[in-house]
Amino acid sequence: MPDYDITVKGIWAAAESFTITANAASLNGVSKYWTTFCHGEFNYQLPAGAQAFYMKNDKSLYLLGDGDKIPAGCAVIIMSDTGSITLTKIDSASVTSPTDNKLAGTAAQTAVSSLGLTGKKVYVLNKGTDDELGFFEYSGTTIPANKAYYVE
Repeated sequence: MPDYDITVKGIWAAAESFTITANAASLNGVSKYWTTFCHGEFNYQLPAGAQAFYMKNDKSLYLLGDGDKIPAGCAVIIMSDTGSITLTKIDSASVTSPTDNKLAGTAAQTAVSSLGLTGKKVYVLNKGTDDELGFFEYSGTTIPANKAYYVE
């Protein structure tokens, strides 16, 4: 061993693709598979049969661009024909986030208490008692990594 300090640098690279799981539910009469997603660093391409949406202040969903690409740092809702969705990392500078997205997201598991939301509530995508999909007040203590939520 050397008798002096050495520095070791690690470079983290996202996998070229990974698979997320969506849950079957109905939203406004549309029965599909639904989930949320957010990645802080990389853009992702959705497979055929899946579309990305964002939410404006009116709490309506809007197709994100052509619906097939998710910009880095953009929290989205994904609707899919299947419950297994493979996202593929893309290096596209032309993928842009909407400026009026009400959704926020986490890159890593995040304690709700660390979000600085005194007097506000966190809402996450979930199924209600009637199996209808919607955003419901979150009662957990941590938001999972790569998930979207909104605050009021």
